Amino acid sequence: MELLLRLAKESELDTVMSIYDDARGYEGCVWNEYYPDREILISDYESGNLYVYVSGDTVIGAISVEIDEEIRGFDCLKVNDGTQISFARVVIAKKYLNQGYAKKMVSELLSV
Repeated sequence: MELLLRLAKESELDTVMSIYDDARGYEGCVWNEYYPDREILISDYESGNLYVYVSGDTVIGAISVEIDEEIRGFDCLKVNDGTQISFARVVIAKKYLNQGYAKKMVSELLSV
């Protein structure tokens, strides 16, 4: 399966929200009925901080990033342009769990 990490499109927001909703039932997930909500999703999208991991037209995961000056100096959290980021709302669709996609998605993001 060929995978691509890219900024989310507005047309994909419902799909990402659906993946968020499903994740609330994952073992160990601390998300609840209020978090993350659609307002957070839209904010991430509008700020250009919402990425999706796709195979063709299928969204298999999503990750939001935040620029974080407090982690300056942690090279492991630096993307190639030198920006220090922290991860928020990392999620993989239920069908694709336990196949290493979250690790691949994060690794790809750090190599951008």
